[in-house]
Amino acid sequence: MPRRAMTADTRLSVALHAAAQRAVYAGTPIPTLVDELHSLAGDRPDILAQTAGLVAGAWSVKAPPRTHQRAIADALLALPGVDAGEVARGQRSDAPGPSRRATEQRHRRRRREIIDRHNGWVSAVDWFLLGAPWDCSGTARGEQAAPDALRAAGLSALVGQDLGDAVTVVDSTDRDEDTGVLALPETVRAAHAVADALGRALQDTPTGGR
Repeated sequence: MPRRAMTADTRLSVALHAAAQRAVYAGTPIPTLVDELHSLAGDRPDILAQTAGLVAGAWSVKAPPRTHQRAIADALLALPGVDAGEVARGQRSDAPGPSRRATEQRHRRRRREIIDRHNGWVSAVDWFLLGAPWDCSGTARGEQAAPDALRAAGLSALVGQDLGDAVTVVDSTDRDEDTGVLALPETVRAAHAVADALGRALQDTPTGGR
């Protein structure tokens, strides 16, 4: 099957997301970023609003308070036309709560049990774990639950640090007309999210990580 290019809408969404990601690393002033996003969007404020909602929703959950990333998320939420449904889609990926804390406590206990059983030799302190609960079908199949299942089985006990999951929200079952790919915009955004999370993890790990 011949390879077909992404639609113009998808390319624009990816470009907008990439601009926001660059602004986090570069420390771009928020007014400058907003001007850039409007310039990129041109006569497609609907694509800007949709992308801003998804990114802002995810970052409002993942980004630490009082950081430039959180400030950008707040600015994206304030853009005209941002829909609460898109924001909720971004937020659903990994919202913290009592169940998440309880899971983390179980993982820590499991880690201690495994290390004790093997006299400590299985602990790889210079490794980290980063999950990607990614189901490309958009139907919440088993792949989405895989990171938590692997943690429950003791995988996080074998590394020095568990960094949680990247924001990989794919809940659309729409097929791109040009390429035939399911949930193409969400898939592209998820790929960028994994790359972004992995890049931050490598920068923040003194040993370089594994």
